[in-house]
Amino acid sequence: MKAELELERQRLADAQEEVERLLARVDSLENDPATIERIAREKWGMIRPGEKLYRFEDAAGDTTASR
Repeated sequence: MKAELELERQRLADAQEEVERLLARVDSLENDPATIERIAREKWGMIRPGEKLYRFEDAAGDTTASR
C-alpha cells in the first residue's frame, strides 16, 4: 500500500510539473512578442520587410525555411 501511495504521489508531482510548464507556455504565447515571432518564422516561414527567405529542398523533395 505504501508503494502504491508513493507511486500516486509521484504521478501527481509529475502532473503538477506538466501543468506549470504548460501555463508558462501559454503565458509566453500570450505576452511575449519574441516567442510569437519565433513561432511565426519557424512554422510559417514569415519574414520581416527587407529580409530574404531562402528555402532548401531536401532529399525527399520537401522544402523548409532555413534558419
